[in-house]
Formats: sequence, structure tokens, C-alpha cells
Amino acid sequence: MRSSRALAAGAAGVALSLALTAAPSLAVPSPTGPVGTPGTAATTTATPTAAPTATPPPTATPTAAPTTAPPTTAPPTTAPPTTAPTPADQPFRRANGTMITTGVALHSFSLRDDRGLMTGRIVTVNLSRTSVRVDHVASAAATTRAPLTTLAGQTVAAINGDFFDIDDTGAARGISKSPTRGLLQAPTTGWNNAFFMTPAGRVGIGPLTVDNRILEFPSVRVSGLNTPTVAADSVGVYSDRWGATVNADSVTGGDRDMRTVVVAATGRVVLNAPTVTRSVPRGGYVLVGRGAAVAQLLTMPPGTVVTPRSSVNGNPALVVGGSGLLLRGGAIANRADTTLAPRTFIAYDRDANLLFLVVIDGRSTMSRGATHLEAAGIAQLLGAEEAINMDGGGSTTMLAYVAGKVRVANRPSDGSLRPIANGVALYLR
Repeated sequence: MRSSRALAAGAAGVALSLALTAAPSLAVPSPTGPVGTPGTAATTTATPTAAPTATPPPTATPTAAPTTAPPTTAPPTTAPPTTAPTPADQPFRRANGTMITTGVALHSFSLRDDRGLMTGRIVTVNLSRTSVRVDHVASAAATTRAPLTTLAGQTVAAINGDFFDIDDTGAARGISKSPTRGLLQAPTTGWNNAFFMTPAGRVGIGPLTVDNRILEFPSVRVSGLNTPTVAADSVGVYSDRWGATVNADSVTGGDRDMRTVVVAATGRVVLNAPTVTRSVPRGGYVLVGRGAAVAQLLTMPPGTVVTPRSSVNGNPALVVGGSGLLLRGGAIANRADTTLAPRTFIAYDRDANLLFLVVIDGRSTMSRGATHLEAAGIAQLLGAEEAINMDGGGSTTMLAYVAGKVRVANRPSDGSLRPIANGVALYLR
């Protein structure tokens, strides 16, 4: 979406250009350690320009002040916003950026209103002018979480990815596919919004359709591959990429009406019983059925050929799941969460082929956090047509290679790096 409010591709392919209405200069603190000189603060020196000519998100039309007595009550200053932030109503500022590598830059930003100061970081990737590759990062087992620094290693930049089952299995909730390891997790329904890339490198943000089935038993309803939950009256399929064992209590919520089937690497059933914990054979599967699906699993005695198959429509090379879409076709698509919290989101400007990895800090005196609507508004200010909300809160983390090493570029709200399920990372080709 190319407009006066959009992120413009400069000579190096990543210069930020935001049109602003007149507003006081706003200092943007530079974190100690992650980026810039420790203990210093950067301030924007850009002269505010006229308001953008593109139509901002709709806001209520202000009325003239009353000439009689003022109203007896005033709206609370802490009420959640009903419109997305625009340059006119919430001045948007950025600090001078850091060029990480050709076509990739790191910028800080801040936004202030009557609810306080919001600060964050943006990694801008000009996919037409860079030699970096975008990758999915995760542990070898879906149930093993690790800090982003461990998952991403020597990355150019990285952010945390999908929501995950923080209370039990630790597995991501959405679709997860690696360009090198293939399809790792795939719910049939629910949690199907994702950031993805085709084998040709084209970016997509939106819902994906998953096909999970057992070839020899087409009537069996398969609710997912390596998912933290098996839906009622269905079968969940677990490969060795899930981990060494599957606990049926964990994935069924303790449902007593369940059954497990072990399929060896040969493709034949070797065990079929209501056993709660099963080891996953290398190259094989464990099927966990509950409710009406138990009777279907009883028709698979030892020796039965069972071939689970999972695929994602369009066969994308890379998929990292998220939750609600923030933008679709440039329009705000998500106003669900009105709480102020740390946020992570991915946005894409299709016209300019610019990818944005964005984190907003929160739960501190340095930054109040953001609502879904505010995150969507920032994506619009960047000129994106599509944006998706990733896991936030204590999971919100950004890494960037600055001054010769990979550094944490934001201030995680837990005070330390939370172990997470997966992430999106950039690497030199």
C-alpha cells in the first residue's frame, strides 16, 4: 500500500518515511545494551510534515466546544480506544535506525497518548533488495520450548512466533512448517491463521486450509498432526517430531473414553489399547482417539496398515501460525483484545515487497503496551495491507545482529527470555 504514510524504500531499500501532523518532538529512549550506546537516548530530528493525503482509519468527527456550562462528567482517560492510532491523533515518532545488512534495518518507535508512552522495535526487510532468507525456527521436538536466542542462534534478526500450550505440553497451537524439516504441526480447524512463504519466496498472511487424513480409513475424523489438543470424537496423529512420548491425558484433557494405537515405521499397527502414555517410534506414529473415534480405532488391530497424511493447501515452504489477523486488504480486521499488553506482529506491504517484524513492549513504566486495534493502526501507518498478531505478553522478543553480535533488541516483560515454541528468523544466504 503505497501512500504518504507508507514505509518507503530508500536508496538502501529500507529507509523509513512517515508523514506526520505537527506535534512536539518526542524523545525515544535507547535501551542499554541491545542497540546503540549504553545509557544514551536518541531523539528524532525529522521535521514533522503535513498530514497524509491518504484517508486515515475512521474516527469520530469532533464537535465544537459548548458555549454554555461544561459537561458534568468527562470520559475516562483510561478507556480503551475505539479507533486505530493515526498520525493526527497520536504522534508517531521513530529514532534513527540501524542498518543490519543490505535491505534489513532496525528502527525504534514511540507513540504517546493519554494512556501513556508506548515503545517498540521494527525490523524492516526489503525482500527485493536483500540476500537474507526467512526461516522457521523451533526445537527438534514440538514439546520442547527454548528462548529465542537458543532457537535462532546466529541470526540477522528474529521474533517470537506462535501461541503455545503454556500450561501443559508446550507445543505451538497453530500450523508449523519448516523449509528444511517439512510440516511439523497442523490442526485441521482452529488456529489456522498464519504467516507463510511460498517456495518462490512470496509472502502470505491469512488462513490456511489443512487436510489431515488416514488413507486406509477415510471416514476417521483426524483433528490434527502433533497438536496440543485432540478434539472431541476425533483422532490426533503424533509423529516423532512431537517428542519421545505422547500422554493421552494431556492432549485429551483427561478424557477416560480414549484409546491409543501405535504405528511402526513399517506402516503397520503394533499396539492397540487404552494406554495413556505411549512412546513414539522413530518414523512411526501414535494415534490418540477419543469419544466416537474410539470405536473406529478398534477396527485397527495389530498388523493393520495405517498411513496418516497431512498437507497444507498451496504447499507453502514456510508456515508460522498466529492468532487473529490485524489487517486484511489494508482494513482493520481485529479489535478483539482491548487490554494493554506487549505485542508481536508481522506485517507485509505487498506493493513495495516490504516485510515488517514488529514488537511492542509493555507492562512497564517504559512502555504501556498496546491493544489489537493499536497494533493494527501501526501496521497501517507502515503501509501494510496484511498483518497478523503473534504471541505476545512475556513471549514478545526481538533479536537483532548489532555491533558484532546478536542482541535482545526489546525489553521482554518477564525480565528474562521466556522459553517459546517457535519463531521467525532471518539468515544470510
